[in-house]
Amino acid sequence: MQSIKGHISYKKTKKENTKNNKNSKTKVINAGSVIPRVVGEYVDIHRYKKSYIDKFAKNNLLNQTPSERKFDSILYNINEGVLRGRYKKQHPISGKWIVDFFFPEIRLAIEIDGSIHNEPDQLKKDKMKDDDCDRFDITIVRITNDEVFGDYNKLVEKLKSSWRLAENRENKIIGKIY
Repeated sequence: MQSIKGHISYKKTKKENTKNNKNSKTKVINAGSVIPRVVGEYVDIHRYKKSYIDKFAKNNLLNQTPSERKFDSILYNINEGVLRGRYKKQHPISGKWIVDFFFPEIRLAIEIDGSIHNEPDQLKKDKMKDDDCDRFDITIVRITNDEVFGDYNKLVEKLKSSWRLAENRENKIIGKIY
């Protein structure tokens, strides 16, 4: 059976096959997905394609670095899981950047920086990302791989201070504190 969304498809049913009535067909309408149309009527079936940045974010999510996995584990288990479900991983910002972790309720972005972030080209890109985050009223915090795998208490203190900074920041867009 061939079926195209927006068109009615036909198929033989088992009852008709057992009656040896080979030319008999029944209309099959999938609930909620097929709209009856006049033959030859123009059907606009437009599916929005995912943007390149969304595809790239999904790829990054599926192929996280060891430091991103470790940091995710730290966030997930910190204070008996108080942050579970409150952050997004590999979140697109302004349609051209991806932040590693994002807390939408206070607009806090966390970037895990590996050794590649010491390269001159990457430093320029990081500066542009920081400027864009500032423009969209997002507090961005950069954490190195060494900090992720280093002293746990120092990392937690850095997270707490950045959380307070983001929480007490005045919203540039609407002029209120979160």
